[in-house]
Amino acid sequence: PVNSGRIHFADPKTGFDVIAEIQEGGIYRVKTAKGEGLPEGVYHVTVEPPKIAAPIGTMAPPARPPRPDIPETYRRSKTSGLTLTVQPGDNPFDVEYVFTV
Repeated sequence: PVNSGRIHFADPKTGFDVIAEIQEGGIYRVKTAKGEGLPEGVYHVTVEPPKIAAPIGTMAPPARPPRPDIPETYRRSKTSGLTLTVQPGDNPFDVEYVFTV
């Protein structure tokens, strides 16, 4: 499993989006101001490396570390092919992919 990073859920219809941090073992939990979980909707999903803080005083955006365990394809909503439709009740979402380095 990917042991660090972020999963980004974005609903283009409503403009709602949220990022969940990936923890050890590939576990993540989506939390919003209204509690755990996502509102109903159809979400485009990306899997991204964790952000690295930029040094103080720089104007450059923070770099992302090289992460061969998260293919570039999954880092953009147009290429990830990952979507999630959230309906009432439980909506588990496991991201599984196979890649070669």
